[in-house]
Amino acid sequence: MQEVDMAALKSGKLRWKEAEYFLEQYIKHCGPPIDSYFHMVCYLDAFLFSLVSVEEVVDDSVCGNMRKKDSFLFLKALRNTNAHHIILGIGLEDSKFSSPISRVLSISVGRNPNNSSKLKFRFDELRQIFSSIETERPGRDKATLDGARRFMTAMEAQNRGADFIESFMHDGLNDIKALL
Repeated sequence: MQEVDMAALKSGKLRWKEAEYFLEQYIKHCGPPIDSYFHMVCYLDAFLFSLVSVEEVVDDSVCGNMRKKDSFLFLKALRNTNAHHIILGIGLEDSKFSSPISRVLSISVGRNPNNSSKLKFRFDELRQIFSSIETERPGRDKATLDGARRFMTAMEAQNRGADFIESFMHDGLNDIKALL
């Protein structure tokens, strides 16, 4: 990524550029020369926090339009879940919920430079987590969780339920870019 002139950007666009950078870093750590599950999860976290924070620094009309995008609501639900309940990439002993992510390894015999790993969401697990959160905190985050469910249902209807996580990250990034 080329250097960004931060002073030339408004706050929303700057946060968006950060999210774009974190997506690039996430993808970079999915395969050679660096294949690091820890870095993948760190950059996924950073991406979610940066992209969702755009809604806090834009005017009300842009914010309202963002909240109409199910791809954004899906990523916001992930950020909220990740911030308050679990670390998405791993089910730790003290995590409230199990991890809704599966790691898919592509490994060939020997030290193959094409060996890599990618992450996928388990939508069934996410639905259970969202339902548990909604039961625990009735009314709170309802619009966000409903939008996240609509997004997952739409992805499954398009046979995208098994897409790798970066595909959904791109969706959200592109939808927000169109509004800025």
